Amino acid sequence: MKEKPIIYDASEYPFPVLPEVSDLGDCPSLAEKLIVNFPQLTFSRAVLADGNILIQDLSPLLPETPNADLLALAKSLNMFSTRTLHVVDGQEATSRMLNVLNARANDLKDSLVLYPLGAGRIVKNYIEKALDANVTNCVLDFLRDGIELPVTRISTGTGKFSVAIGNSANLPEKPPKKAFIVDDVIASGQTAYAIAAEIKKRYGPIPCNIAAWILVDPPDYSGSSGVLLNDCSFAGYVVKGNLMQRPPINSLSCFVREEPRDIAVKQKYVQNYMYRPEEFKTVIQQLRKGSNGK
Repeated sequence: MKEKPIIYDASEYPFPVLPEVSDLGDCPSLAEKLIVNFPQLTFSRAVLADGNILIQDLSPLLPETPNADLLALAKSLNMFSTRTLHVVDGQEATSRMLNVLNARANDLKDSLVLYPLGAGRIVKNYIEKALDANVTNCVLDFLRDGIELPVTRISTGTGKFSVAIGNSANLPEKPPKKAFIVDDVIASGQTAYAIAAEIKKRYGPIPCNIAAWILVDPPDYSGSSGVLLNDCSFAGYVVKGNLMQRPPINSLSCFVREEPRDIAVKQKYVQNYMYRPEEFKTVIQQLRKGSNGK
């Protein structure tokens, strides 16, 4: 029988991990390397992870359910996982990201804000609620006016994929001074790169900045996670896998949403990392019913 991993409270450790495998909480050495190697990157916290990252981002889909209950449910899914689940709260990640952006609000306010359709819509919802709840964030009100941009990711095998930008007719004709891409996760950086390329093709070489709840840093600090693809990058968390690969990452909203483009991703994740897949699917079906198809 699988030994149940230790799960710590997310309010104490942003990425709870097994103490005999990985450090807990902040990783000062990682933060120092990032600061030196990537001066264009601003982040709230740098941490290590030895297992899978699961983002609890269901609040927009289940608005009547307290966030604490959703977070507890996300942690309970560890019982189905073959690896430790490091649960990240979308609400906390939003707060950290906005705190980082607050200091640069004047530099970003004239931007064309873009949210990749899907996860980007979830992040936008969290941002709007955070802005409503905290008047000190009013300098970031320009984030409310962001455009949702259709993006399609097509798997090409071995963990790689191609990115296609959908109908961009809703983009303004007048060239903006700069663009600002906001998403939940920046891992390979391919989505951010494709959007930035489309924007520069349409408007010319304007600055393109990016922000995300989580930026997954590669072991060799090569910048392939996106921090070198754009002018400035902002992240609530920067996470580095303790293993020789990026930690697998997914979100609860991805499992709950019934979108054709997510099917292959979900099937592969369940196949690779869930040793009680049918029970896991039952929980997801219950959440899907509760979301009323939102």
